[in-house]
Order: sequence, then structure tokens, then C-alpha cells
Amino acid sequence: MAASNPNTTLHLTTARQSSLSTLVGVEIDKQRDLCRVIRRGKYGGYREDILIENLTKRETPLLICEICKGIMRDACISSSGEQFCSCCEVQNKPTRHVHPKYIRYSYENQVPNANNQTPNLAVRKMVHSLKCFCPLSERGCTWLGNLGSCEDHLVTCGYVRDQCRLRCGVVLQRNKLKIHEEEKCPQRNVRCKHCRKGFKSCELPRHIGVCRKMKVTCELKCDRVICREDMEYHLQNECVERRIECPFAKYNCEEPIKRKDLDKHLEEKETTHLGLKLNATEMKLRATERKLDVTEKVVKEQKLINEEQKTEMLEQIEHVVEEVKHLGLKHIAMEMKLRATELKLDVTDKVAKEQKQINEEQKTEMLERIEHVETKLCVIANMTQLHWRIDKMLHLQYSASRIYHCG
Repeated sequence: MAASNPNTTLHLTTARQSSLSTLVGVEIDKQRDLCRVIRRGKYGGYREDILIENLTKRETPLLICEICKGIMRDACISSSGEQFCSCCEVQNKPTRHVHPKYIRYSYENQVPNANNQTPNLAVRKMVHSLKCFCPLSERGCTWLGNLGSCEDHLVTCGYVRDQCRLRCGVVLQRNKLKIHEEEKCPQRNVRCKHCRKGFKSCELPRHIGVCRKMKVTCELKCDRVICREDMEYHLQNECVERRIECPFAKYNCEEPIKRKDLDKHLEEKETTHLGLKLNATEMKLRATERKLDVTEKVVKEQKLINEEQKTEMLEQIEHVVEEVKHLGLKHIAMEMKLRATELKLDVTDKVAKEQKQINEEQKTEMLERIEHVETKLCVIANMTQLHWRIDKMLHLQYSASRIYHCG
């Protein structure tokens, strides 16, 4: 990460502090204008010098606050009969972080208990009915009215100083602020009359210097007025003050001329141009002749090489023809062998088919013989079993007869 420049940081901090102090000063001036009707800034009663008629000796003790010595604003009265402004009572309350026994009040600053105060409606009505003029009358305000509506008038008074709403830092009276914001403020929105794009008024001069749609005089002072975006095309193709090359520059005419002097130059230097063109043509002709000589030599050498290559190619062709003939004979012999082999394969296939039929017939005969033998074996087995049973019966009969005779 790049290290920050201490000078830049100091400059930014100073700029922020100055802008903050300007805003604070503006708010203080505005509050001061709004509170010119009050004796002591935000707190206190009304001033006596804004009245059209001074208070009489009878009205003075009834309408003057005992704390701020101004005309009571929102008059109140305590249970002990003391009169004061409601805001003066709030302003002169003891702070909470200081114990009451350590606070000493003079007779003028001593404030009665807030719980015992009540609004003095009769005094308030008398104060509100007093006639006065605007505290900003020295600036030209001609308003006249009751003292009770003076504060409401200051909220909308055109002679109160206020800050520009576009934040340009200017502080003016309200009646001049609208004209400033519409016509003079550097932060107001304006449109370029050439390209119709929107900018802030302070950015417009910089844009005018580069606006592509703005009409300007030619850079070479040819008295033409054209758009800045068409300047490049004008300089390349139209400007009569631009220096261009002579059409005979390819023939070594190096005299620089302006576009407007081209016809005059061609008339004055016609003979010179013809001479330059003739010299260039002669040089080109000589170069062409040299190239032609070189080409003829190359063609002759190439012709000799082509003849040698032609003889070599003919020899190679004859050799290839002989090889082809030899390969043709071999091919015929191979074809005959192939045909003989195919015939042998046909005969072999026939013999194999006949042998297969004979084998199938022999197989059927053998199966028939096997079946006949199996039937004979079955008959013999049955006869053998019958003889065995007969022998067993005879043996049993003999044994029985012997037992009978012996018994």
C-alpha cells in the first residue's frame, strides 16, 4: 500500500475544518437573524428597540422580565408574585451536578420554584398586541405587525441570510438567494448549448473547451467555422491553408505548398514537372532493360537445365516401362495360380459335402444297430431273472419235501 502524503493529508484536513467552520458560521448568522427580536440569543425576552412606540411608565413594570430585563416572552408568574419569561426560568435552573447549597443567586438571578409558576395570560395578551416592525428593517424589510407574530415573520422573511441550497458556500438574503441559485451559483445545473448535455455551472467552461459539438474556427486560420468533431476531416481534406504534397512528389518534386496554391504551383512548375517525370521514366526504362537482360540469362540457363532434366526423365520412363512389363507377366502368372487354387477349393468343397452325407447315413445305421442290441439285452436280462426265480422256487420246494419226509 502506498504511503499517504502528509502535505496532502494536512491540506484535506484544513479544507474540511474551513468548510465546517463556514457551515457553523452560516448557522450562527441565520440563528442571529431569526433571534434579533429576542434580547439574549436563544433565551430571554423581546427587545424594546423593535417596538413602534416605547413602553409607558405604567407598562414597564408589568411587561419587563425580572431576570433578562426584556419584554416577557411567554410570561409566567410565581406564587410569590414574581414575573419572568418561561425560557429564562429554564435557562437559570441550577445544574444537577452541583449541590444547591453551594450555589448563590443574586436577587436578579434568583428563580422561583418551577412547580409554582403559572402562565400569565393577561400579560401575554398585552405583549402580543404590541406593534413592532421587522428587526431586519435596516436591510429594507417593511413588515409591520404584532410582536407575537414577529418570530413567525422571521421564519419567512426574505431579508434573513441563508446558505445556498446547492451547497456552494455563499450566504445571501433569501430574496436574493433564488436569483443566485438560478443564475449565478457555480453548483447549479446547466446545459451545454452545443451538445445539450447537463453539467454544473463550474464545470461548464472546462467542457466548452473540449465539446465535440461546439463550432470553432479552423486551427490553421482558413476562416471556416466548423464543429470540433469535424476538424480532423476538414484539416485532412478541405482546409486551404494546410500544406500538402505536390502530385509530382513521386517524381521528386519536394516543394511544400498550400492547398489553395496547388493550381498556381502546377502552372508555374509545368516544365519542371515534365522534366522530372521524363527523368523518372528514363530511369525506370533503364532499370527495366537491366531486369530484362538478367531475365534472358536466367531463361537460357533454365532452358539448359530443363533439357538435361528431360533426358533424365525419358530414361527413367523407359526403365519404368520395362519394370511394368515384367510386373505384368508376374501378374498373369499369379492370376493363373489363383484360378487353379479356386478350382481345387471347389472340388474340395464338393468332396466335403459328399463325405458329410455319407457320415450322416452311417450315423443313422449305427444308431439303429445300437437300439437293436439294447432290445436284445433287455430280453436276455428278463430271461435271466425268470430262470433265477424258477431255480429259487425249485429249491424251496425241495427243502419243503425233505422236511416233510423227516418229520
